[in-house]
Amino acid sequence: MNHTKFLTILFWEMLENAAMLIGFILALRFWTENISLALVYLLLGAALGAVLIHFTEIKKFSNQPTLKETLVNFVVFMLLSIPFVFYFSAKETWWSNWIMDILLGIVAGGALAVAESWGWKNTATLRIHMLSMAVAFVLFLWGLRFTAQFELLTSIFTVGIVLNFFVSIVIVLFDYWPIKTAVSEIKSPPEEETDHQQKNNYTGMGEPGP
Repeated sequence: MNHTKFLTILFWEMLENAAMLIGFILALRFWTENISLALVYLLLGAALGAVLIHFTEIKKFSNQPTLKETLVNFVVFMLLSIPFVFYFSAKETWWSNWIMDILLGIVAGGALAVAESWGWKNTATLRIHMLSMAVAFVLFLWGLRFTAQFELLTSIFTVGIVLNFFVSIVIVLFDYWPIKTAVSEIKSPPEEETDHQQKNNYTGMGEPGP
């Protein structure tokens, strides 16, 4: 394993995910006090996350997203964030718990992967991406539920850093690293290069690129 390359990919993945995670944590923290402020945090987190993905994805030995794909990323981030803020804001309800986090994480992660991979020809890559997003989403929801127990922002962000690390590890191992290793060791024929590019073309939390 090329540790330098792995750590490089992990660093940029964590940076891309950090903006969205911080925006979501702040929105969840202030949702009951000031909904308008919470929505602003969600908006900024999604926008900054999409912009970071646009400019840093290429640093993960992948393809740079187009402006259209970056806009789609922003919209998807917002559409996913708002329902989950409502979900975690629900107190003492039977349908918001650790078990439901698993079910929602699998469904949301799988649905996101399918939406991202529209037009992909390689079904094996899609299955790997769905697994990656499902595991990452479950960890993400569990981490958010745990951070919601804290009041101090310092404690929340400390847990958030750890959460970001583990979620990013999952995404890199599933979506980037095995594929990058295979591509670096085997020269693909020209007609197969498009599929390999599709395999490598993820943009933060597994978003697809060109």
